[in-house]
Amino acid sequence: LLFGSGGSPADEYLLLADFESYCQAEKQMVATYADPTRWNRMSLHNIARSGIFAADRAVAEYADHIWHVPHR
Repeated sequence: LLFGSGGSPADEYLLLADFESYCQAEKQMVATYADPTRWNRMSLHNIARSGIFAADRAVAEYADHIWHVPHR
């Protein structure tokens, strides 16, 4: 990342630009995981709210609105 490799530029995808915020998020995750009640509550909320992101629904919407192909 710092010097490039095999002729590639250093940090071609600018990964280091977000490294500090990544470290802060990692610390927050570790602190949250250390509290099992809070971690479980957050996990269950994420699971409960994930239904609208179903892959089948997304593919059906693409078929209807983007690809304009029958899918059912």
